[in-house]
This record gives sequence, structure tokens and C-alpha cells, in this order.
Amino acid sequence: MATKGTIQLPYFFVAYRYRCRYWYRYTVKPLPMKTRFIVLIDFSSYSKFELQLAKHWADSMAADVLLLHEPVVMAPALTDASTRNEIIGYETDKALNKLKAFTMQHLPDTRRISYRVAEDSLIISLQRLLSEYYYNVIFVGLKGTGFLKRIFMGSTAISVIDETNDVVVAVPRHSFNMSPDTLYISVYYKYRLNTAELDKVLQLFGDKIKHIRFLSVVAKKDSMKQTMGYLEELRKMYHGERDAHIEAFEGEDAFYTLKQYMNAHADGMLVVQKGSRSFTNQVFRRFLINELVYDASVPLIVLPQESGQV
Repeated sequence: MATKGTIQLPYFFVAYRYRCRYWYRYTVKPLPMKTRFIVLIDFSSYSKFELQLAKHWADSMAADVLLLHEPVVMAPALTDASTRNEIIGYETDKALNKLKAFTMQHLPDTRRISYRVAEDSLIISLQRLLSEYYYNVIFVGLKGTGFLKRIFMGSTAISVIDETNDVVVAVPRHSFNMSPDTLYISVYYKYRLNTAELDKVLQLFGDKIKHIRFLSVVAKKDSMKQTMGYLEELRKMYHGERDAHIEAFEGEDAFYTLKQYMNAHADGMLVVQKGSRSFTNQVFRRFLINELVYDASVPLIVLPQESGQV
């Protein structure tokens, strides 16, 4: 019975409305976004590997490539606004020309590549680009960082991972297999894998990924039974189109264990997931992704945190 002030709709209308909602949810998919690789370029020797990897993947994944560079603008503190804007404009044009020349130097084909010079800080410019209607994947170089530099300067890769919630491909300082056929996915039973984002990554690679390996490092405080249960759950979920296997290792140092494992498996890339914990304060705590980034020897795909996780 309708309460006072409401309108009682006929039953057939209500049933039709819910039927339409069900049909829309399970049969109509949103229009697919265009895929875009945003490659952070600083003209170091490592940028060449980022550029070549992004272009190699883009050619096979029908993705666009956007190169983003943050110039260093030196303007006297007492410069008036007009002069300062003139200096910024000059440095921006110079950086754009350098970006194009760098690309032509390292790539034989520059089609489907666009260029952007950051007008604000790198992170602000990147966040602005990520708000555009694309499925964005960020490429950033891993240079390796000494202990003192970690404390005083940090890492661009860590900042990008920390300040964005998109897939990040972290490219190491040495050459590696640009056409991996295996993804090694590090998981933890207490922190659910973002399977929605993993599915998008797998869709990008298509049939190029033949094998998936779900890995867990089990410390003394962890439950091996629960670890194996979660690994088996993931194996069943993904086995079929691809060969899916699971492996668990006992150890207290996840970084060292995974690094040693990946050194022996150069056929693929390591997939890790951004956590909800802080990525800073490196003096007192060590986190897996930070150590992998600072070590700069393993190619990484970093999945964003699943919405709703804390």
C-alpha cells in the first residue's frame, strides 16, 4: 500500500522498469575507451627504453602514445609577470622541440605519437591528462636510487604510483623482454587482488600472454592454508584461456624472494598492486613496491588500488 504523499505505480510498470534495469546491466556495456600510453620523458638514457617499449606495445595494442616532459624553468625571482611568461613560453617551445627530436632519434616511426610539455608540476599535469576520457597506462623509468637520495629527493616513479590510481608500467634501467608471454602476479591473501584492473591489462595483451603465475611470499605470521586457498581461487578464476599456475614461498623478505625469482624468469613481467599504506617514510619502514622501484632491476606493472579498499 502506498503511503501518504506517494504514487502507487501499476505492477506491470514496476516489473518492466526492473526488467529494463537488469537488461541494461548485463547486456549493454559502456562504449570502450581509447587506450593511451602516457610516457614520462626526462631525456635520460633510461627514457629510450620507456619510449621503445611504449611504442612496441602501442603498435600491437592499437594504442596512442603521449609523451610528457616537465621542463626546468629558471626565472629570476624579481622578474615581472610578462617577462616570466615569456621565459616560460621560450622554455616550453624549446622542450617541445627537444622532445620531438628525441623521439625521431630513437624511433623509426613516430605516427600516433603526440607531445605535451607540463605547464604545471609533473603530477598536476599528469592528473589533468588522466581525467580525460581514455584508458590510460603510465610509463615511467626506473633509475635506481641511493639511500640518501631516497630520503632527500625521493623517486618520480614512487610519486606517480602514490599520486595516481591508474596502471603504471615501470621500466628498468636495462633492456628486457619487450614481448612477455608470462605475467607473474604477486598477491597477498589479506589484500584482495584488483581483478577488474588485471582483466583490463590482460585484455590489452590479448593472446600474447600465454601463462599466468600467481605468487605469494608467506611469512611466519601468515597462514599457509589461507594463502594456498586464495591462490587456488585465483587459479580457477583465470585458468582456461591461459595457463594459470600458483606458487608460494616461505620467507620474511618478500622483496628479496621476488627479485631472486624474477631474475630466474626473464620471460615475463612482475605484476604488483598498489597498497593502501603510505609510500613515504622510507627510513623507518620498507614496502615491497618501494624496494622494487628503488632496486630498478625488475620490470613492473603496478595495478591501482581497488576502490573501497582501505
